[in-house]
Amino acid sequence: MNFCTDYNFLNGLLIVKFIFQAALIILPIIIIIMGSIDGFKAVTSGKPEQLKAILTNSLARAASYLIIMMLPTVIHIAFNMMDGYDGTFNQLTICMNNTDPNVIAGLKRAREKELRDMETSTTAYLAKYNKAKYVKRVATKSGNNTAPQVSGSGNFVKYNLSDSQLSNLASICYREQGSVEGAAAEASLMANLFELKGGGYGTGADGLYNYVHNSGWFNGNNMDGETSDAEVIAAVKTVLVDGKRTLPGYIDEHDCIDCGSYGHDIIGASNNGQSFDPMDKSQYQSHVTVLNNKYGSTYTFYSFPTATSDPFGYTSEENRQRIGDDCYSFSQITTT
Repeated sequence: MNFCTDYNFLNGLLIVKFIFQAALIILPIIIIIMGSIDGFKAVTSGKPEQLKAILTNSLARAASYLIIMMLPTVIHIAFNMMDGYDGTFNQLTICMNNTDPNVIAGLKRAREKELRDMETSTTAYLAKYNKAKYVKRVATKSGNNTAPQVSGSGNFVKYNLSDSQLSNLASICYREQGSVEGAAAEASLMANLFELKGGGYGTGADGLYNYVHNSGWFNGNNMDGETSDAEVIAAVKTVLVDGKRTLPGYIDEHDCIDCGSYGHDIIGASNNGQSFDPMDKSQYQSHVTVLNNKYGSTYTFYSFPTATSDPFGYTSEENRQRIGDDCYSFSQITTT
């Protein structure tokens, strides 16, 4: 990077330049005032012999000022005397010449134009450098809480679960969502979370089962020996064993809106900065609504898999861009 054209670096250098220039103006005034005060004290104290010491101090202060004033010249001479550094001072001179508010403003405009023209799709980038494209993206995202369109495809990991493992996982999925379709979404979330965050729990089917059992995310401590309805098991098997998830691979969060005796997990909801009651499901908009839960997580809403399901969402726009939106609808995995 050429620091002499980096407007952020030049902004910092401008402050240093301002301080140096201010010092060249203020220091002589301070030296004169201090010398005058010392001289006045010597005369009024009846000890004129102190005038010599005062004069010496004043000369020392003046010499210090001259050294500061000549500092750029001293640096220039020093660089010229060192092999390979004779052009460094010239570069510094260019930097100092560019520390002008108008030059910096021009460099900033040029850099931001360059960034606007770059091919990038992250929301954070667009919100900062390309407002028009950002607003257009938000406006075209699906409204309200209808599930986003799905691709009906996806290259998801397949887990060779044993019958007992599958039954226990299916039981947790149904316990969490209360329906077959909801259980399929919960199983998709299980696999997503394991692949995104469960690297320390092993690999393959055993790693997935170990993650659900011990990570604490799914309250899986008591799942051994549980049983589940055959229809639920079949749906969860299609998701995990056959690799047909009903949620994209970046979906990594959900909360209950009304948790009964446990209260509410979601404590805040907003659309484009406008807050609304988290209990009002009609206000939820896919890829727009931002949710805050009582555990400290902030994430973007994706969908309600069913009318009674939890809201599912994602914590990372970068993961969305990297992984993509491929997934299957529930009807696709139950009719194939």
